[in-house]
Amino acid sequence: MSVTFNPTEMIAGVSKYKFTDPDRQKQYQELLESLNSIIKDSTPGEFWDNVELMKGFTQKLDAIVELHQNQALENEKDNEYEAWTREYCIDWARLIAFSAAEEFIDREFTFQGNKIIIHSTLNLQNTTFEELPMGLSHVHGDFILRFSHIKTLPKSLTHIDGDLDLFLPRLKSGLATSLLLAEI
Repeated sequence: MSVTFNPTEMIAGVSKYKFTDPDRQKQYQELLESLNSIIKDSTPGEFWDNVELMKGFTQKLDAIVELHQNQALENEKDNEYEAWTREYCIDWARLIAFSAAEEFIDREFTFQGNKIIIHSTLNLQNTTFEELPMGLSHVHGDFILRFSHIKTLPKSLTHIDGDLDLFLPRLKSGLATSLLLAEI
């Protein structure tokens, strides 16, 4: 996995979010406009040389991701979930800096109704993203979450064919965690 900081791709990764709560949607629009303004009003040199500008960009991006995660948690609390779409998974892969995110999703993910199957090792070690694809049910390979910021495993996750690296000091125990640990 190649990690790069590409602000334009990061904005693209969050630019299609929709929120059901009007206040959350308004806050999202304001944050997105602010992100676009940072990129538009700065040359690449200015952006890369200004730590405060990069810090502000990252904080705004994190705020958008948090808005999205809060909505996802609310939806999950209702025990109603739909597996993420291909497009949503591509956006997620872009946010966690997978190079060639669309090709990765098309090559390694299968979408079957309300389930997502990953046909390779999924290495999310040291990533800051806190959410896994809703509907993830099977990983055909190792599942590496060491030092990631993942807080919960999807309830839909039932199979990992390879090794599970779960050194997650922030992981909340839940149904999926109990099931997985019982299989080990």
